Amino acid sequence: MAKQTLSIGAFANDGTGTNLRAGGTIVNDNFNEIYTALGNGTTITLTATPTELNLLAGATSIVTSNNSVVLSNKTISGSNNTLSNIGNSSLTNSSFSIRDDSSSAISISLGGTLKLKSNDGITTTVSQGDTITIGLDSNIVTETSSDVLTNKSISASTNTITNLTNTNLSGTAGITNANIQNSFIRITDETSTVGTVNLGDRLDFLTGNGIDTVVAGNTVRISTSAIPNSSLSNSTVLIGGNTITLGAAATTSISNLNLSGTSSLSGTGTIDSTGSGNKLRFNFATTGGRPDATTYQGALAVVTGSARLYFADSGGWNEIANENSSINLFTDVDLVTAAPTGKQTLSWVSASGKFIPATLGATTLLTGDGSTVAFTITDLYNVNNILVFQNGLCLRPTTDYTVSGTTLTFLSPPPLAAVIMVRYLG
Repeated sequence: MAKQTLSIGAFANDGTGTNLRAGGTIVNDNFNEIYTALGNGTTITLTATPTELNLLAGATSIVTSNNSVVLSNKTISGSNNTLSNIGNSSLTNSSFSIRDDSSSAISISLGGTLKLKSNDGITTTVSQGDTITIGLDSNIVTETSSDVLTNKSISASTNTITNLTNTNLSGTAGITNANIQNSFIRITDETSTVGTVNLGDRLDFLTGNGIDTVVAGNTVRISTSAIPNSSLSNSTVLIGGNTITLGAAATTSISNLNLSGTSSLSGTGTIDSTGSGNKLRFNFATTGGRPDATTYQGALAVVTGSARLYFADSGGWNEIANENSSINLFTDVDLVTAAPTGKQTLSWVSASGKFIPATLGATTLLTGDGSTVAFTITDLYNVNNILVFQNGLCLRPTTDYTVSGTTLTFLSPPPLAAVIMVRYLG
């Protein structure tokens, strides 16, 4: 029931307040509800301070020390309360899980028993309280224990075995060759023939004539001594047409000797001789038969039947001038641009820096037209080595005319129909 309130009116005795009878009914109803909520309807049984009564506002049931009430939406602090007789079914988590190295797991309910089971060499002991002791007996090998292992396989790829002595590697108590991954050493000769020597066996060195072996401690010394020619497969050397016996004095003359470069000998060696009377032939059948001039710079060559000698440099083969050669071999003589003819001599051309063929005493005839001053003459001449006649009168060089290259220039134009003759002096 909601709380009922007595109306007292707007002011005293205004006739609007609750009358006495109705007010008594409201008071009785309110007290009945309080006595029912806090007692048995007639007696209040709750002992509480006014502040505590304030906290009960809106409560539908009061929890006492001996009544039975189902709690909901409550938080109970474990630090100042004691919870007892809570069944596993009332717990959110009523078990715990145990997982091994392989991730296999088992679940143990609260109140159940976890049994620790050990294998050979391991013991477990549960003492009073909360202590479990795990112990090892003498069958377990530890990092610091001294033990004799039997029936064990130790992989050398994942373990390191140190301090092995010869007594550990042989004998009935040692490591046999069959238990070693590589129990031998391999020996290969020059023919790729392979032999093996087991550990513990002996390696013999067998030598031939002139080869000695000496073993001293852990050293094998191989030395040679004098080997007779009869013990050699080849006791001679063939040079040219001569057979030279090893150890014999070399002959003073070698016949049919051919010195040439091969795939293993590049041919870049030198021949050094200070003796006189050396004889070497450099003749070739044709000029095309001569070797490459760049490769054989400095070489000499004679073309058979030509009586001409050539030498090679990086630019090609060059003829060495002699009485059988032409003067065209000289770099300052040009007989190619204009081939020489009879009674010509060589004349120097400063423009080209070469001597070319020229005819002494030749003449050129020209005709004046009264206006032209420049006439073409033969090349190679200047104002000092020509004579110029006009109508039979010899003109003066530089005063009456000049010469430049092939151009004859008069200071005044020759008259119309004038006969001009140019005579070349050489």
